[in-house]
Order: sequence, then C-alpha cells, then structure tokens
Amino acid sequence: MDVPIGDHEDAGNSRKIKENDLISLQRLLLKDPEPRLLLRFNKVTLGHMCGELSFRLPRPVHEMKKSVLADVLTHATIAVWIRPSASATDRAPLTSTPNTAELAPQTLIGEVYTAEYAAEHAATAKLADRQDEVDSLSIRAFRKRDLKHVQADIAETSRPIYSVGPPANMGTKGQGKLKADHWKAAIEFELPVSIMKHWHRERLDNLSDESKHRHNLAHCTMRLACAVHQATSYRTTENHRTRYTIHMHAYLSDILELKPGLTLMPNHHNALHLGDFLMRFGSVHGWWMFPFERLIGVLQQVNTNYKQGQFEKTTLAHLSVMLPELNSHLP
Repeated sequence: MDVPIGDHEDAGNSRKIKENDLISLQRLLLKDPEPRLLLRFNKVTLGHMCGELSFRLPRPVHEMKKSVLADVLTHATIAVWIRPSASATDRAPLTSTPNTAELAPQTLIGEVYTAEYAAEHAATAKLADRQDEVDSLSIRAFRKRDLKHVQADIAETSRPIYSVGPPANMGTKGQGKLKADHWKAAIEFELPVSIMKHWHRERLDNLSDESKHRHNLAHCTMRLACAVHQATSYRTTENHRTRYTIHMHAYLSDILELKPGLTLMPNHHNALHLGDFLMRFGSVHGWWMFPFERLIGVLQQVNTNYKQGQFEKTTLAHLSVMLPELNSHLP
C-alpha cells in the first residue's frame, strides 16, 4: 500500500528539515534542473517536498534512494505549483492542489520512473489560477535550448571593430557576470535578433498559450532594446527624450503584465527620469560611468606592495602609462 509522506516521520527526522533548504529546493525546481542537482539536499528534505506536493510513494522515504526521490521531483513537472517568492508563513498549501500525482508501484522500473509517466502527467497537469499560469509560462518561455541558440548567434555574428559584443558563452557559470557594455550590446542587438529569429515563426492568430507568452516577452524585449538605443544615441533631441520615455514606460508596463506579482525596483523608477537627464546634460556618453569604471579596473590591475611612500609612486607611474588608453574611452 502506498505510504503518504509524513506518516512515517518521527520527531528526529522532522528536526532535520530546514525551512531554508525547502525554499532553496523550491527555487531550484523552478529552473527545471537535472536530478543530480537535487542530490545536495538530504533525503528527508526531498521526501518532505514530495509530501507537500501530495505525491504518494510506494515505500517510506527512509527505504528509498535519494536519486529516486530526485527523479520524482524533476520528472513530474511540479514547478508550476511552486511560488518562489512565498515565505515560510505565507507559502500556499501545495497539498491543496487538485492535480495530485499518484505514483503507483507499476510506474517503477528498476527504481527509475518511466518517461511515459512524466509525459502523461505533464500533459494532464492544470494550473490552479492565473498567477500559477503566468509563472508556468515564464518558466517554459526561455529554456536551455533558447540560451544555446543565443550563444550560437553571438558566435556567428560579425560586428564592426568599434563594437564589442557579449561573450559567446554568456549565461554560463564559466563566464560569470557580464560587464555593463556587454549587457548593452546583448539587449540592443543580440537578444532581440535571436528571439525574433527563433520565436516568430507562427501565425499570430494561431498561437498556443506558451507561444503567446513568448510573443509578448519578445515584444517586451524589443521595447527595452528601443529604449536603450534612444538613450545611448550620440545626439540628444526632444524626439529622443520622448521616444525613450515611451519605450521605457511601455517596457515596465509589459513586465508587470507578464509577471503580475513582480515588485519594481528603484532602478526602474530612476530609468523613467533618464529622459529629463538627457535634456539637462546632453548625450549620455558625456556623463555615463564607463570611463570611471575603466579607471577603477586599471588601478586594480596595478601590482603594489602596499608600502607607504612607494604605493602612490607605483600607482602614478602605471596610471601615466595607461592614460592614452583611458582617453580612447572618453567621448
């Protein structure tokens, strides 16, 4: 007989479950991870998550392998039921969802769940409300294969010598964080072009819900690209200011439409005032922070021994050599 998660847990096992681990596990599941990435969590935490999602296992958790529990959580497409922004006190009771998964013993083949069951469950799963639907579409909108398409397009793009594009391995752990200039190039050209190339292939009057969400996401990305193009123009006119403000306001409105539960940050508010700054101070190239960031980077590369009286001389000597290169970044 199937044993519900929690019926066999004693007080000792319950103490092993940390709320932070549950939240981390929820956020990881939203990214459609591979089963091996879930193995860093202990067996009790994985079993408790199965219980919150109303999965019934053929045996108690302590008799099952951790790899099998990881397969359950990753192959059942449960990410649509989890809200990562919910805290421990306000997280929705996931056990109340009507789409519970009943894992019968016959679905097990050598302790590995069959792909047929996962596909069947994914096809029959329904979303409880609009917020869950939006979260689910957002999860599926930009997948690993889309990132690979973007990376391939970046590698194949021929750019002018004065234009520095983003690295071809952007989005990977090996690349790390992008510089501001890389983000500018990616948003202004690479990302919109790649999205339009791979996403806009269907008729607008015959789109699935997922395709409609992608279409809206592509439109939102184009709004941001147009805003960046207007803001970074070498010319500044009232027309540039008006177009930038229209595109930025539309972009933020589209974000709230795509993610109703999203809270805008102070940077989003500041972006709406950039049009006024363009009219007051002129082209952004005359007052943006790229030259100063470059100077900081140069100073960080200077090898010193931190000895008083010698540190300053060494820094000044290296800086005088680097000044011609710094001047090339000024407008």
